[in-house]
Amino acid sequence: MKKQLSVLLLSLLCVGCASGVNKAVIQPIESKAGSGSGIVKKLDVRMEGEMETVEVEIPFQHEDIPASWSFKIDGEEKITIDNTEDSIAHYDIQVKDLDQDQTDEILFYRFPGGSAGAVLLSIYKPEREAWKQLFHSDLAQAYGDTNRFDIRYIGDYKVSFEDKLVNHKVTIYLDPARYEGNEEFLKGIATWIDPVMNYEIKDTNGDGIQEIMTTQRVIGISHPDTLAEMLTKFELVDGTFKPVSYQLIQELAFVPLP
Repeated sequence: MKKQLSVLLLSLLCVGCASGVNKAVIQPIESKAGSGSGIVKKLDVRMEGEMETVEVEIPFQHEDIPASWSFKIDGEEKITIDNTEDSIAHYDIQVKDLDQDQTDEILFYRFPGGSAGAVLLSIYKPEREAWKQLFHSDLAQAYGDTNRFDIRYIGDYKVSFEDKLVNHKVTIYLDPARYEGNEEFLKGIATWIDPVMNYEIKDTNGDGIQEIMTTQRVIGISHPDTLAEMLTKFELVDGTFKPVSYQLIQELAFVPLP
């Protein structure tokens, strides 16, 4: 079914790798982890209504590039995240009770850099025994899956966007003036959805539990060419955040996910 399209609302969205990410609730560096080889930071975290101190040990692999981030309580390692990108120097940690259960969640952002402005996010619930991962940005990165999505130019300044998982198809209309002199490149438009560049975390339905909205760019003839932006909504379901719908900002319609 053809859906009514709207003008792009890009000016209403946060754009850039630092968009929508608040400063971390982190105490100043407490100590060196040995001759400049790393640092230790401390977080005040509420667990079951009581305050605990979480230490984050950050050894450096070279210069100011962390090798990993190890979260500990009373010296006991709870979880360690390796710097798999091997180049992430910038990160941010937030402490926030997302589900109003008197236990703060730990939101761990990493900024790999690059032209996509990608932002990685992992969310953990620091329980007394084992910590539970509630969200990881891999869930959203999968939205670039070419097995699921089919994006192609169909002529006459129109692009077909198809999500085969939910049998959803819509036409994205292009502005001819925008491609003047570059018309030959339109036929090369294919499935290209960038990683997440922004997260908005807030209670959107008033139930006291916060949701996650991620923003990803749908790419056209080149990386700077944004055809639309895809906003995916994640809700806390059975103890983990799961995608429940997405919205293309050209198309004013939410698409339920199975």
